[in-house]
Amino acid sequence: MDELERKLRSALTEMAEGVPPSHNAWTEQERRLALKSRRNRVRPALMAAVAAAVVALVAVPVVIFNVRNAPVDAGAVPLVTDTPDASPRSRPSSDQGKKVGYRSLGDEQLSTDPMVIGMLSPAKEPVAVYAYTVRTAKGLDQLCFAQNREGQEINGSEQAKYGQPQCSPLTRPKTGFSWGVRQAPGSGNAGATYLYVMSQPAATLMLRDANERLIVAQQKSTGAEFTVFVGYMDSKQPPKAWTVRDIDTRVLQNGP
Repeated sequence: MDELERKLRSALTEMAEGVPPSHNAWTEQERRLALKSRRNRVRPALMAAVAAAVVALVAVPVVIFNVRNAPVDAGAVPLVTDTPDASPRSRPSSDQGKKVGYRSLGDEQLSTDPMVIGMLSPAKEPVAVYAYTVRTAKGLDQLCFAQNREGQEINGSEQAKYGQPQCSPLTRPKTGFSWGVRQAPGSGNAGATYLYVMSQPAATLMLRDANERLIVAQQKSTGAEFTVFVGYMDSKQPPKAWTVRDIDTRVLQNGP
């Protein structure tokens, strides 16, 4: 016996208990008619309990069914729950959550913390590729890439050995959420790494590559105004489409 049947039987049993047994059906019927007003007061409450039991057991599956079959917004990259691992060529070798030191150049301010987005393998030792954003004294927002020995301070004493950071301006969106997209330097021969900058409350980013394969942005660094997402592609071709969602998986914007 399932939960619904148990609740229905309990409610009907309670109703039956309010009617005493009788061996004279006709007399009993007259008595019942006389007590009709009293039963009418009791029965709605009991039927409400039965209805509540039915709703409690049926409503939840209906809600789940409706959510799973909700239409996807036109143009949106489908949301997937399985996140593929980053390819070996792009996978940073250290803990991505470890904060890296940063020394400001001039009056610029760091907007999002540096994160390791890939590794290069020159002759001597592996070199980490970092990505971060800054705001200049004039209010210009920039996405920057820097190469340095992993764990070393960016713009620190060893930075000159690996070259100065490369920065390009970001454009504050007049509408929508996208501040721009950049291809990271030093991508391997097998693929490329793309960074997307999206306004808050961006939480997840889905990409569709040239072969219609769905890619989940696997890293991100969040600041006060925007989040930087990192997408690892298996080819040099840029993504064909993207969809950014908030923490509740609501679509914020679709892009080409």
